[in-house]
Amino acid sequence: MNEIVFSPSAKRRLIPNAGTVAAPSLNYSPTALDLANGFVDLSLLATSVNGCESMVSCQVTINNVLYDFGDAPISYDQNMNIQPLAAASTILSGVNLGTVGPSVENVANNSVTADGDGFEEDALTNPVTVIWPTVGQIFDLSTQATNNSNELAYMNAYVDWNADGDFLDSLEEATSILPIPGLSGTNQFPMQFEVPTSLDLSATQFYVRLRLSTDSIAASKPYHGAPQGETEDFIWPPTAPLPIELLSFTAHPLNDHGVELNWVTASEIDNDYFLLERSRDGQEFELLAQILGAGNSSSMLSYAHIDPRPLPELSYYRLKQVDHNGQHEYFGPIAYLNSITSGIVVTQIGSESIVLLGVDAESVEVVIHDLAGRRQEVRLISENFIDVSDLSKGVYLLSVIQGNEVLFNKKILLH
Repeated sequence: MNEIVFSPSAKRRLIPNAGTVAAPSLNYSPTALDLANGFVDLSLLATSVNGCESMVSCQVTINNVLYDFGDAPISYDQNMNIQPLAAASTILSGVNLGTVGPSVENVANNSVTADGDGFEEDALTNPVTVIWPTVGQIFDLSTQATNNSNELAYMNAYVDWNADGDFLDSLEEATSILPIPGLSGTNQFPMQFEVPTSLDLSATQFYVRLRLSTDSIAASKPYHGAPQGETEDFIWPPTAPLPIELLSFTAHPLNDHGVELNWVTASEIDNDYFLLERSRDGQEFELLAQILGAGNSSSMLSYAHIDPRPLPELSYYRLKQVDHNGQHEYFGPIAYLNSITSGIVVTQIGSESIVLLGVDAESVEVVIHDLAGRRQEVRLISENFIDVSDLSKGVYLLSVIQGNEVLFNKKILLH
């Protein structure tokens, strides 16, 4: 016999010029990936001096490995809740998703709510509350991971966009695996996706899988073992994105007694146009202007329009945002007191609230009595808006008091 080739897990080790050996031996230490897989494949190839070869192969099971499993429905693990197919991670102290390290499991706790692992799944909220992106959008899913070890780790993410029970379809894996440097602590990481046309918003339940491992190749697979890390699964209910995210809507006086209306959006989806409307009572509105929207935008955008002739005393303004498909949403109203008007102005919005202008509502006391003289409890809900929704129908006396002085009295009718 000239040589013996000992081949574990696709690695080769030689015992050259072995001659005749009654019981040849070679020690092999399983790798971290071997432990994650739960077995090691061994092959023994014997070659004689005449070139004849003979091979013997076997698979050796590795027992007593400590695993953390994913807990999405079992279809996401090729219908197996144990190794070698289930998404399992061996545990390395200090390397985990979120801030809480994984606990040891013998089998996967698969469930439709993906909550079998409890509080330790904290890289995202469960269910995920992020608003669903749109088809074709480049989307970042912000996730949290911790690496307090000396090892370089890798994080990957998967979304079952078409809700077919696996993470194997096109674009269901993040566009790149992110390195998590050793001793970097806890940080947020943007797992980026390109949202495919297969996005199925008619489904009622979607799943997200996160994998963290010191082996980048293992992290690139949605199931099978991955060494030294954690696997977490989450449900993501389909939430329709808001057409616009409005940051502010304000009114400011101009020197010529006009009023400038300003509003700022943080994002817009399918936004066709805005209708700016005005009212003298907060109930019946008239159209002032139509302003073109941005369509789709993820950047902050500012809009402005001037009302050159505001109403003599109090004006209410509101925005009506209209999508390309005709759906709409209202913002406001906001109240504006004309700068040429002096004194306190009190007006009602239906029977729900009262607007107090011409004075800072937080610097005075607003008192309401019924006709029998009984004081009624009211509260300031925002800026100068006073909530009267708890009062019964009828006539009341509203007083504005500052210190010991009554600044204003007015009868109000709630109906």
